[in-house]
Amino acid sequence: MSKMKDTTRPASMGVLNSVRISYTKGTPSSTIKSVLKVSNEPELILNRYNLRKIEEKLSCAFVEFHRKLWFLKSYSFLNVLALSKILKKYDKVTSRDAAKSYMTMVDNSCLGSSDETMLIVLILPFNIFYRSSRYFFLNCLSRILAAPLCKVTLPDFFLADQLCSQAQTLRSIHFYICYYGWGDFKQRQNTCRESRVFNTFLFIAAAFPFVSRFLQCMRRVFEERNIEQGYNSFKYFLVVVAVCLGMAYEVDRKKDRQTIWRWSGGVTSAMAVVFCTYWDLVQDWGLLNRTSKNPWLRDELLVPHKEVYFIAMILNVVLRFAWLQTVLDLQFESINTQAVIAFVASLEIIRRGIWNFFRLENEHLNNVGKFRAFKTVSLPFNYEEDQ
Repeated sequence: MSKMKDTTRPASMGVLNSVRISYTKGTPSSTIKSVLKVSNEPELILNRYNLRKIEEKLSCAFVEFHRKLWFLKSYSFLNVLALSKILKKYDKVTSRDAAKSYMTMVDNSCLGSSDETMLIVLILPFNIFYRSSRYFFLNCLSRILAAPLCKVTLPDFFLADQLCSQAQTLRSIHFYICYYGWGDFKQRQNTCRESRVFNTFLFIAAAFPFVSRFLQCMRRVFEERNIEQGYNSFKYFLVVVAVCLGMAYEVDRKKDRQTIWRWSGGVTSAMAVVFCTYWDLVQDWGLLNRTSKNPWLRDELLVPHKEVYFIAMILNVVLRFAWLQTVLDLQFESINTQAVIAFVASLEIIRRGIWNFFRLENEHLNNVGKFRAFKTVSLPFNYEEDQ
């Protein structure tokens, strides 16, 4: 019995002193040092093969972590559902109306809901209201700003894609800063577009999200040797050219050059829309597979009704081509131009929401980075035991 106790006794916490983490996240400074072949620790030698194996193990570990979080959420939902049924049965037997007040308390508890929403709280530097989550978002944003100096992960390019759909919002913020900062609102007039500084930053605000995605793709081309990311970078290059030509048409006041900007921007935008639509459906969503057991879809689907995927594809195509309005500047007699711009921007946000669902579904079914999920995953830690 004493021998059995000794074998089942947990190890001392002092063992943690011998544990070393074998992987550190890439930073802009580390990227520059790697390019210049500068190292602060010359005695530490790591080859590309070992780093790739460590990265694979970490990816598998996070996949398993996500799976267990999903189990925890399901557990919470089942418990709330069980409480609801028990209270309904209680009300039926006792002829009382206690379920409503009890379920209100349950829904307000951490068991029923733990989702909280943070715009002002997002930028607070104090250690309150999930500071780690805010820092995660801001770190992702900083890595987007520092592209291509940082290693590109799923949160980074996913957030950058969201910013691409908010390009009109960035332009509007840029305008509001000028309109209210320079005092034009007092005279109810708009002199911002007469400033060269404003027009320069207008190009930057409109093209920044797409430039960042282009740089992220180029980083992945050289780091992962993935030719598909080269095609993806070309897609964003086309969008950057189309956006810049559209801005030139909007800023330039000379009629003869406006015609050139408009038609060249329209042709480039049409090419970008066709390319982006194909990439959405085939690469990001994994659909239009003729050899799939689900014709023109993919083998594994989460939504039971297949017609949902075809409706989503049609909507994506239509909403993609609606984006051409921002370049072609089609005029409608009964609708104000700014109202049309706001409407098209809203359609793009709706399209991005649809894109998010099927993009994450495809990523989830392919196990994030095309790894396989395991019940147990060994973590990339080194343990050195003293003799």
